[in-house]
Amino acid sequence: MTARRRFPRAALAAACAAAAWLAGCALPPRADTNPPSLELPTGSPAVAPVPSEWWRSFADPRLDALVDEALRDNRDLARAAARIDQSRAALRLARADRLPAVSAGVSAGRQRASENGAVPLMGASPIGSSVRTGVNVA
Repeated sequence: MTARRRFPRAALAAACAAAAWLAGCALPPRADTNPPSLELPTGSPAVAPVPSEWWRSFADPRLDALVDEALRDNRDLARAAARIDQSRAALRLARADRLPAVSAGVSAGRQRASENGAVPLMGASPIGSSVRTGVNVA
């Protein structure tokens, strides 16, 4: 009876080990190695980028008119461009709080004591000047 209980566990362990071994053999090739068929021979010219208006190379006025109409009337494309602009504006707004806000102010004033009011202290001038400065960093 003891042998019956151990056999399924041993078989399960062997099956798991075999599955792990097989999975290790099925790894994809490393990303930093290129297959030989994709490598360009030395001295070959580079491929030119595709122009943004590639369909114009066919010189077909009907095709040009169809593509122009599709680009003009494509509401989904216009909505997508508006969403991109909205996202960029929201990103700028979110990044605005990352920088400190600095403000500075200066004020100046001059006053004369009233002839009917309080008497200035002994030796004090009846004319007074004041200058205030302030800097706030948040």
